[in-house]
Amino acid sequence: MTTLEVTLQTTMAPSLKELGNIWDYIGYPEDQKTGKLNSLADSLQRCLLEFIRTENEYRIGLESRIESLKRKAAQVCQSLHLPPYFPPRGLPSLQLLTQLEQHIAQYEVEITARQGSFNQRLQAIKDLSGRLGLDVDAQLQSLPSPGANPDEFIPSEQDLNKMQRKLDELQARHDQMLASFTNFCQDIRRIATDIEYLPETAAEAAILSDSTQYSMASTSSKSLNNNNNEKPLSLTESAAPAAWPLTDSSLSELAAWRLRLVKHKAMLVGTCDELRAQVALLRQRLRLGDEDDEFQLSRHQGYRPSDLAALQSELARCQNLRDGPMASAYAASLRREAAELAALCFASIGDVVGAGDPGLTNEALEARVEQLRNRYESSRELYDTVRLYQLTWEAYLDVEQRMKDPSIFSNRGGILLKTEKEKKHLLKELPRVEARVAEQLRACRGGDRFKIDGRSFEEHVQHLWDGFKAEREAAKANRRVGRVSMAGSSSDLSLHQSGQLPAAAQATPAANHHQQHQQPISMQHSAAPSRKSLAPAVTAGNTSKRW
Repeated sequence: MTTLEVTLQTTMAPSLKELGNIWDYIGYPEDQKTGKLNSLADSLQRCLLEFIRTENEYRIGLESRIESLKRKAAQVCQSLHLPPYFPPRGLPSLQLLTQLEQHIAQYEVEITARQGSFNQRLQAIKDLSGRLGLDVDAQLQSLPSPGANPDEFIPSEQDLNKMQRKLDELQARHDQMLASFTNFCQDIRRIATDIEYLPETAAEAAILSDSTQYSMASTSSKSLNNNNNEKPLSLTESAAPAAWPLTDSSLSELAAWRLRLVKHKAMLVGTCDELRAQVALLRQRLRLGDEDDEFQLSRHQGYRPSDLAALQSELARCQNLRDGPMASAYAASLRREAAELAALCFASIGDVVGAGDPGLTNEALEARVEQLRNRYESSRELYDTVRLYQLTWEAYLDVEQRMKDPSIFSNRGGILLKTEKEKKHLLKELPRVEARVAEQLRACRGGDRFKIDGRSFEEHVQHLWDGFKAEREAAKANRRVGRVSMAGSSSDLSLHQSGQLPAAAQATPAANHHQQHQQPISMQHSAAPSRKSLAPAVTAGNTSKRW
């Protein structure tokens, strides 16, 4: 017997026993008991069949629901690109139904998360495209679409990855444009502040007043994950005027504006520097100091419009002084400046500037001063080297003069030794500097036309040495004449005292003294070295002979 049969028999046995007792008490005959028993059996059979029919209908419905859940699970797995789900074999229908419902619930959570992530990315792409001035439909054309029933659309991992790549592309473009926008604004504000620029439109005023603050929340892939704590994206734009959206055209306008400001600043800088140089030169030539008047050049070293106006005003004032009450002083200052430059260039002030021409105008003097300055600056290294030779030569002459001092021999171990070392050093340095000048003259354009007092540099150096040697020979001759005169004077004095000197001989010392006085002066004039000038190409042979 099955458990069901035992349960039914155990449950109904007391009732059947009580029914038999009732029939015995009533005293039904056997045939009547049999009829009632058959009637009871038929009634129980009908109830059992009805119960069985109901249970069978429930079984059929349960199987139908299980099959439906199996099909849904297969579709969901296919949509999510997951492996198909196979429930364990041999499970009763109710357990199988529970298993299917649990797995489908898990799939529905995944579907909801994917749909939310897809919609989130889709909205972010639309917002970014709109803010960047792009066509939204064109940006969405290559992306998966939810179709007419967005609730039934289940995006795949590939769809989400494609949406994320598009979003990252737009985000990178946005970040680049935002950085450019910020840099343009900062540069424009800085330059406008430097040059005291006044805005011409409300859009420019918004940029210069620092009221344009364009910001955007992060939409990077790090914030777009597939978890349940995902927050919606936020795109914010605070106080950004409509005239400056974050688009390519706006960036082009800002770039053009910045370029205009840069050019204007460059114009101001160049103009102010030029005016400052002109004002400084005029004030120097007019001998105007900061303490002499209200204008102080040191206070206008910038390049703002206020500095430009002040420099223009001061330039006009200095020009009025130059052409009016201080014209003669200005001309004298120009001649002094020309003389200094002529000395630097080893040129004659009379030949270059026309010092003896009283009708020379200030404009002509300025032109010649500028010509001399350009001449000096173009060959500055050459002139400086020639001047170095001149200074070295003068130092050598000074040493030679000190060597003639008799007091130098009183301290032979000190001053004499130092002076001799200095002389040897200068004798070595002179040919080196001379060779440097010759090399620079060969390398310099037009160096063969370089003249000092009408002589080439080599001739000038030879002239210096010839004069030095002539002066030294004249000094030796003077010393010899002096010794002879002193000896003759002593002899004549002794003869005169003895009364033996003739009258003609007594006149000889005076004549000799006159001759002695005349010769050194002429020799000295022919040997005096010139400090003003020096010039090109020396040869190694001439240099070695000179030493």
